[in-house]
Amino acid sequence: MNGAERRPSIGLNTHCSLAESAVGVPVLLVVLFLAMRVVRRSTDESNSPFSSDVRRSAHSGFEAGPPLPAEGLPPGWTMEQWATYGEDYLNNR
Repeated sequence: MNGAERRPSIGLNTHCSLAESAVGVPVLLVVLFLAMRVVRRSTDESNSPFSSDVRRSAHSGFEAGPPLPAEGLPPGWTMEQWATYGEDYLNNR
């Protein structure tokens, strides 16, 4: 084999032009950013029935809900739950 002959390339071509890099790198960064957002959103969601309501009321400021009954909060309830579900509790007891 003389110096002018080339062997066929096996594997990935690791040589790319500056233009290919200028397009490829930003596209890769956008894809990675979007993938991270999807993963974060799926891990933020909880199976708790109160999680989305508590998160929603936390973003809109503290909502007091209806006045507390004389005996106080129902056992095991938080103020966030009372703000969201307290009215239903009072109507159904």
